[in-house]
Amino acid sequence: MNFEGVAYPQHDEKIRGMNARGQQAARTALAQAFARLGPDADPDRVRIVGSHYYSLLVGVALQWLTDPDNAPTAAEIVAADQGARV
Repeated sequence: MNFEGVAYPQHDEKIRGMNARGQQAARTALAQAFARLGPDADPDRVRIVGSHYYSLLVGVALQWLTDPDNAPTAAEIVAADQGARV
């Protein structure tokens, strides 16, 4: 696993800011799409819920890119997220 490309923005304020704004927009969109948290929702709740879905999205994408044979299926992710036994 190479995090060098992801770590680079730490050293460049402009890129880091662009990346942070993009992640914030993604978290908000994911919270709206999957949890139906609209513009009037508590901003902290939107950030937390959006971060949850963003983590799932990025983590699963990384697994599919690096180890697709062992990456979880959509059904496994849903079951685990709901606390069900896979």
